[in-house]
Amino acid sequence: NPATPPEKMDLKLAANLTFLFKERPFLERFEAAASCGFTAVECGSEIYEENKEKVVDTKENAGVQVVLLNSPKGLALVGKENEFMQKLDLTIEYATALKCQKIHLVAGPLSCPMDWSNAEWQQAKATYLNNVKHAGEHCSKFGITVTLEAISVIPNYFLQTQKQAADIVRQIGKENVTVQFDFYHAQRTDGNLYEFIKNNIDIIGHIQVSQVPIRHEPDSDGEINYPFMFQSLHSLGYKGWIGCEYNPKGKVKDGLEWAKSFLK
Repeated sequence: NPATPPEKMDLKLAANLTFLFKERPFLERFEAAASCGFTAVECGSEIYEENKEKVVDTKENAGVQVVLLNSPKGLALVGKENEFMQKLDLTIEYATALKCQKIHLVAGPLSCPMDWSNAEWQQAKATYLNNVKHAGEHCSKFGITVTLEAISVIPNYFLQTQKQAADIVRQIGKENVTVQFDFYHAQRTDGNLYEFIKNNIDIIGHIQVSQVPIRHEPDSDGEINYPFMFQSLHSLGYKGWIGCEYNPKGKVKDGLEWAKSFLK
C-alpha cells in the first residue's frame, strides 16, 4: 500500500513542559505551547510546586488539555509504600482538577546496578508489582490510566528495558495499566522499535519522541527514522498522544517543521 501522506495521519502531539520552553517560568509554558499550535501538554513533577487552582486557570486560559502527569518517584522503594501512595493521592488531585486521564508512575532508582540475584532488586520487584497493582486499582476509580516507562538515563533505574515494562503490564493484566513507550530510551537500550510497537500496540498507552543519540527534534540527524515510525503508528492504529520530550536545538517554534501537519 502507498504510504499515507503526512497530512492524512491523525497523530496527536503534546508539548512536554519540562523539556520545552525552559526559558520561561513554568506557568507561562502553557500559553507558549498553545501559541506554537499545540492543543495538549504533558507535565513533570514541577507542577506540584504550583498552586493547583492557578494551574487549572492557566491551562483553561491557554486552551490546552493536560494529557499526562508524572507521579512522584519511589514506586519500587521498599518500606516507602505508604509514602508513595500519599504522594500519588496528590497526583490524582491535580489530575482530576486538570481533567487529565493519564499518570506516569515513576519507578525511581535503586542503590546498586540491576542484579536479579541481589536481595534489594528482588524485594524492589515485589514492592513495585504490589504498588503498581494498587495504584492501578486506585486510579481506576477516577477514570485514570497509569503508564510504566523504561528509562535509560538514570543510573540503577528500576525499569530499564521495554520488555521489562511490557512483561509487567501483561503480568498485572489491568486495562488501565499500560506501557509508556519513549523512542529515545527504547532505541538506546533495545532497538527493534517497529517490532516492539507492532507486538505491543495493544498495551501502549502513551508515546514520547526525540532523536538519538542527541535528544533533539525528531527530524534531527540521528538513528531513528521517524517518517517510517510515524507511518507505522498510523498504520497500526495508535490513537493516543505523542509527547514531544526533546531538547530543542533553538527556539521551539523554529524546530517544528516536522510537526506542522499535526499541529493546529
